[in-house]
Amino acid sequence: MPCETHQETGSESGSGGVPIAAPASAKRRSRLRLTLDPTRSLRGIFRELLRQAENRDSDYRGPYFNVVLTHLVAATLDSMGLPGVAEPGSDRLGDPRSSHAPFEVGDTHFHVAGTPTTATFTACRESLGRGYRCVLITVPPWGALDTVIAQETGFDDQLDVVDFEHFVTVHLGIRSRFRAALLPAELRRLVTRYNEIVDRERADPSLKIQFRTPRRAVRPSRSEPTHLPPEASEAP
Repeated sequence: MPCETHQETGSESGSGGVPIAAPASAKRRSRLRLTLDPTRSLRGIFRELLRQAENRDSDYRGPYFNVVLTHLVAATLDSMGLPGVAEPGSDRLGDPRSSHAPFEVGDTHFHVAGTPTTATFTACRESLGRGYRCVLITVPPWGALDTVIAQETGFDDQLDVVDFEHFVTVHLGIRSRFRAALLPAELRRLVTRYNEIVDRERADPSLKIQFRTPRRAVRPSRSEPTHLPPEASEAP
């Protein structure tokens, strides 16, 4: 069954998922940037990306941050190639902090929240009540505190709380077979899918990610051929 997506204030999609015009200030903002730095961990790279999104919000982890996080989760789930992934639609408009519709994958609901609230856990309870397994994807420092909050709601043993940084890092590691030479291609694939989702769902070009690979980011072993170009490149 189709699910709905979180929407940010001021950059919503119209009926049928057609994006409406973004504010002029949004059009003037530059894209987010993700650079594959071989000296940094993947967690550090994505933490820096989310920090850029966080800095564009007037409120702590506000609408902009939550939209970026939600679409990154969507792109990650989609790139897993799992059957039955229901892409959230665009029927629910409004602030992402009050829209708690999940992604549906098989018999599991994935909820996404940068800063989980009582409403987040209410939505999780509703998913459990409808017979779905429930996964809440969030970011530090909430990854540790969510368990405490879940205990207070009474269903801590039914809710899986997953740190987004771990989620995307393990996914990319598996996709690249934990080989440095294959990692740039998998990162590019993820960023490209994310940008495709933004193109379809949003009218704010600043939400898109510019992906860069420095010349020395890839160091394939002699026994590990690669078809990746050595020059710096960017995802569309």
